[in-house]
Amino acid sequence: MLKDEILKSIQIMKENTNKEIMPFEFKGVLDIKAWKNGKLFYHDGGENTITLWAKHTIMHLLTGDNFSYLGTVGKNIPNVSGDASHSKTNKNNTDGYIISQDQYWWDYTAWEGQWSYSNDGFSFKTGNDYYYAYFPTKVLLGTGKEYQNWAHVTSVATTEEQTYLAQTWTSSAVFDTDITIDQNYYSGTVLNGTVYQKYGNYSLVKTRTVNDYVSTKIDGSPDQNEYGITGAVKDGTLTYLDPTKIDATTGILYPHYQGIGRPAFLYCRRNVNWNDNLSETFISNEGLGYENKITFTVTMPEQSAATGTENWFYPYNGYTLKEIGLFNDSLLAVGGEPDNSYSYLNMPAGSMIAKRYISPIRKDASIAISAQWTLYL
Repeated sequence: MLKDEILKSIQIMKENTNKEIMPFEFKGVLDIKAWKNGKLFYHDGGENTITLWAKHTIMHLLTGDNFSYLGTVGKNIPNVSGDASHSKTNKNNTDGYIISQDQYWWDYTAWEGQWSYSNDGFSFKTGNDYYYAYFPTKVLLGTGKEYQNWAHVTSVATTEEQTYLAQTWTSSAVFDTDITIDQNYYSGTVLNGTVYQKYGNYSLVKTRTVNDYVSTKIDGSPDQNEYGITGAVKDGTLTYLDPTKIDATTGILYPHYQGIGRPAFLYCRRNVNWNDNLSETFISNEGLGYENKITFTVTMPEQSAATGTENWFYPYNGYTLKEIGLFNDSLLAVGGEPDNSYSYLNMPAGSMIAKRYISPIRKDASIAISAQWTLYL
């Protein structure tokens, strides 16, 4: 008995000592800031939820898998085939993706070097179109509110919220317009019978993103098995500049097109080495003798006369943001092959690595927002 207790105590001491020397804990911390007229006016952050899907992707990375073939160009990664795909001059954006620090309209040459920054750096695996990264690449923000149709609104929303939404969408027909189109493939909502929720073995429903009637922060923390961002900001299917869709004074979409379309993912720039201070994917340490953290940064710039972008369309403008997620590009499939599981089908633009609810922040043309996501291991 005494011997067993002594051995047990020694084992506990060993475990505690090992943790102190090199703690092996996977966690994420978010730091998000906003500026107006060059002055910092918003700062939020803290620990976030690491998803179950993150464990899956790390297992692949530990085998040497950087990329998979599970995805679609223009849906899981940007289509960067030339001016016809992305152009600042011609106002082209064929897939809704945005490069950090840049406007919604960005030149396809900004993508050069994203996956291969040096001769000995990582690059595409040859053959079979292995384009879709297992490692984190992008961030998506949302309002925390989305609805399948106006009937969904009237079934769950308060009278006050219905009145609030009716100020933008003047009829149920206007609200329901184009929700079911192919380009509106992204959602954070599944339908369990008649219950709308964020996780579970149920299929996604197509939704329209709306601003939350209530301006307070979402209570609690996300669950580990949520599939995505609820109320994700979308591009309104704006492939090319279309004056009939955008208010020329504000640069904001007209109601028919708000809250539908392709998800407006923000890609961090990674066309310099991971130990370069200019990199938005930066590995560092805290004086521990080993590197233990990696920080991903994305920035949404302002749209102003000073930058020559006044009244330019930017999909985040006009939205009060309450959710944020860190994603990779690859679909999630157990065994490395498409399996038609819910985790494979319900994350159509890439797997969500981490998620957090943030203090509400409204993105307007005069506001720049930066998010730094640090993963500790």
